[in-house]
Amino acid sequence: MGSETKYVMLVCYAAKGHINHVLQFAGRLASRGMSITVATAAIGHQRILKDSDNASDAEADGNIKFEFFSDCSDPLMSIIHLDDCIGRI
Repeated sequence: MGSETKYVMLVCYAAKGHINHVLQFAGRLASRGMSITVATAAIGHQRILKDSDNASDAEADGNIKFEFFSDCSDPLMSIIHLDDCIGRI
């Protein structure tokens, strides 16, 4: 019972002040043996790369992963419209 890995997903707003605090919190959780996924809008990817010291420290132990999603304000990510999906369901 004690050797189970706990998984946590942290979703944050893509502002630098939010990302930095979430990365610090994720690092603390990861140091306790949890596997963490940090999810934020695609623009957050650029902000995390600019602050690459925190991101590389966070990923160093392999317990922290990053996922990015479109908030419809990033022209680099494709937008899926609900109308396009209705006929496919």
